[in-house]
Amino acid sequence: MARASITITGNEGIDKFLGNINATLDKIASGTKKYATQAATQILEESLKQVPRYTGTLASSAYSNVSKSSLWGYEATVGYGGEADKYNISKGMYASEYMVKVHEDLTVSHHNGGKAKFLEDPVREFMHSNFPRSMINFTTDIAEELMHE
Repeated sequence: MARASITITGNEGIDKFLGNINATLDKIASGTKKYATQAATQILEESLKQVPRYTGTLASSAYSNVSKSSLWGYEATVGYGGEADKYNISKGMYASEYMVKVHEDLTVSHHNGGKAKFLEDPVREFMHSNFPRSMINFTTDIAEELMHE
């Protein structure tokens, strides 16, 4: 891996350099939060169009959350259940207890609309419409490299 080095002399130079780095990191943090929020919103909206609605309990348990993941990064979580988990009286269980089966079972015909893969498909669609294939491969390669260090 290539390394870069910078030489700064004097306290004023260091202070200015650190100030510039901090300002840049603040901009990165603001941008990642903004775009993580937009991505979560877009994915959740599309997922809600696809989630089966036999009773509406599963759809009403949908949530998204954006949280800080590093000094300058944010991550979005989109799902069903969680803190918004709802009890389905007709099934006698919480949405979180049956959502994975509903999501994964491709053999079920949902007569009231919706389909399996109601969360996975919107995530994939978002990735393919917003990130070039080369970027997806690049980030996957980086993640794999970091895991093996």
